[in-house]
Amino acid sequence: MKHSLVSFSLLILLGLIYHSYTQSISYSYRYENGKLIYTYNGNDYDTKEAMEDAIQRDYPDKIFTFGGDNNNGKKRKIDISKWKGNNTFSNKIFDEIWEGYNYDNDKAKNFKVMKTKLFNEQNKYRIAHGAKKLIKSKDLEKKAQAYAEVIARLGRLEHDPKNRIEGTGENLAYGTTFIGHLAVKGWYDEIALYNFKKPGFSPATGHFTQLVWKGTTHAGFGVVEKGDRVYVVCKYSPPGNYPRQFEANVLQHAATQNREDRTEYNENIARKPSLISTNNAPGKKPLNSKTTPRSQKPVRPASKSTKRPIKTTRKTPKTTKRPVKPTRKTPKTTKRPVKTTKPTLKTTKRPVTTTKSASVTTKAPKTPAKPSSVATKESTTSKVVTVSTAKPVVTEKPPNNRIDPKYIPSAAEVDKLYTFDVNKEKVKNSGPFSIKVYDEVWKGYDYKKDFKTGYLDMRDRILKETNRYRQAHGVGPLTYDYDLEKASQEYAKYLGDNNLFDHDPKNDQNGWGENLARFSASIGSLATKKWYDEVDMYDFSKNQFSYDTGHFTQLVWKDTKKVGCGIYLKNEDLYVVCKYTPQGNFMNEFSKNVFQRLPEYN
Repeated sequence: MKHSLVSFSLLILLGLIYHSYTQSISYSYRYENGKLIYTYNGNDYDTKEAMEDAIQRDYPDKIFTFGGDNNNGKKRKIDISKWKGNNTFSNKIFDEIWEGYNYDNDKAKNFKVMKTKLFNEQNKYRIAHGAKKLIKSKDLEKKAQAYAEVIARLGRLEHDPKNRIEGTGENLAYGTTFIGHLAVKGWYDEIALYNFKKPGFSPATGHFTQLVWKGTTHAGFGVVEKGDRVYVVCKYSPPGNYPRQFEANVLQHAATQNREDRTEYNENIARKPSLISTNNAPGKKPLNSKTTPRSQKPVRPASKSTKRPIKTTRKTPKTTKRPVKPTRKTPKTTKRPVKTTKPTLKTTKRPVTTTKSASVTTKAPKTPAKPSSVATKESTTSKVVTVSTAKPVVTEKPPNNRIDPKYIPSAAEVDKLYTFDVNKEKVKNSGPFSIKVYDEVWKGYDYKKDFKTGYLDMRDRILKETNRYRQAHGVGPLTYDYDLEKASQEYAKYLGDNNLFDHDPKNDQNGWGENLARFSASIGSLATKKWYDEVDMYDFSKNQFSYDTGHFTQLVWKDTKKVGCGIYLKNEDLYVVCKYTPQGNFMNEFSKNVFQRLPEYN
């Protein structure tokens, strides 16, 4: 008696059955000496299960409906061991964590159990590598869930463009549903390709290094089913994959640190392709694989493939080149940061503020900026940027803590503000690197539209541009702080209303660093670029404060963690104020906080 097997192509990684009829495979069975014998491809099998296993081995990327005797045409449950790989250590952890897991029941609960188990599995691997357990973050989980829904709609793996702005790392994966829970194991199994003797970033191991990164403390998972796929997103904070910090943050398995032979854990054994594949996985690159690690670019797992169920992005959060953080923490001193407000540099207690020549970083479109504490048009000093309109009104509780001016200017008022050509101004006194960054960050920016909404877009782009420069100099990204934005906005308004241009006297008592700029409105987007362009005047062999470079050094100061900006339009002048904390420009600490641009950015 002959029967046919209706095959269904396995569209992706994780394993939901994709009901697309592709072919039939014939087999037969017979009774011999009172026993049922199954025949497939010329071979006999004592049990139907043994025959089905043989068929599945021949077609590992397909799922079959087995008809005929006592099976009633039901789909056979797939044995996921075929896709788990051969890392005995991670296989053991996986089996312990996922014993008894029921996908269908969990789906009805919005994958609450899967998220918990993925989190617990991740911590098991971290402990084995000498890193502390991650703490669940509701905020990160919310963001991960929201972004999982985004990539599910897109139908592909791409890293979240907000990672760099928000200071988060990210791992991604997707696949067919029956093996969606292999995501974390797939990320960890990249250990087979990691060289502990030469610690550093690689697109092939970015998911693993982010997963065990010692400096990461919090994480949150998002899981979404869409069609025949399950999408898994994990966001991390602080992000990992920083250049120069792999040796301190990616440690060998505790049981193998002092051994050359690590085969007990199969860490050096190449993994065979599994349904959980990553763009960074060994072997052939999955079809349509995507990599998005960015920010410095942290590695993110993601990839589409008909052969490897689990996809993970290649780009690191965008972690392939994450912002470089110096490996040592700079000891904090009792001395106060240096302010560049006065021509005389004070080396004892007062911070240096860049209000005079140092703070004036740009030339006015018509008149060069003067190195005086009262700046002319288009001059810059080191203060926080706040965006507001001609007569901004800040509500007591603006939505999302952002400033929402009620004053909406007329079209005529807007038009007369945009008189200078930003393309001409951006090339003055600047190198090709900052021009490239500026063009990438500000592409598509609409001055007039942003003007009418209170410059919300400008604030976001200032942060993004700042972090691009910091990344290039090997330091971590800044996170945006709305308290600093509020203080910056108030001070920008004060400067504009009083026609002043000097640093905030409250900076020292509040521990704020500050960069200031004043431009004609049409070229206000150049503020951050002009601060950075002072790099050409900074002497890295001396590593010390200068009034000519105070904005640049505050911008890339390693120990600074947060920024908030205010923007205020008065008449035709746009005041930009950015406040930073902890403040930078401390005497005797420049060599520990201001680094040269990394070679790959030159």
